[in-house]
Amino acid sequence: MAEISKRMPKMTKNIPLKPKAQLAIWIAATITLLGLSSSASARTPFDVGYTKTQVYSAALRYLRVDLGQDVYEKDPDSAYLLFHFVAAGTEHQKSNGSIEIVPVKTGCRVVVQLPKLPSYFEQTLRESLVAKLRGDYGTPDPIRPDAPKPPKKPDKNPDSAPEPKTEGA
Repeated sequence: MAEISKRMPKMTKNIPLKPKAQLAIWIAATITLLGLSSSASARTPFDVGYTKTQVYSAALRYLRVDLGQDVYEKDPDSAYLLFHFVAAGTEHQKSNGSIEIVPVKTGCRVVVQLPKLPSYFEQTLRESLVAKLRGDYGTPDPIRPDAPKPPKKPDKNPDSAPEPKTEGA
């Protein structure tokens, strides 16, 4: 083995890179890592102006009836759905997914997760769910956050004052 390495010319040398080349390599590596990590921890939260019950029911109907997906765990009280997602054209490849519904002041926050698939699957699922909600329930009424109520003023009308109790009458 030593003889072979002596006969072979050295292919690598420590060639110093110019700062611009180092920066270009660093940027390319960063973009590659960000691209790979975005599909691994994809998560698409969005807010809708519908109630928790409306969003949960529409999401369940959309997954089961419209898409024909297998919902293997659901809880209407906690408002979440766990399902096996099979994308069109990949019938043999199942991916786990979840939809969580969290009530907020202006309606609900919906979180769609398909961690093993590219983020555009989540975006498509999100847009389709919003279209389903609008088709089933119409445009949501704007829910206004609770406005501060003015403090109650004491009633200064003497006629409305409670009468004092009298003893022995």
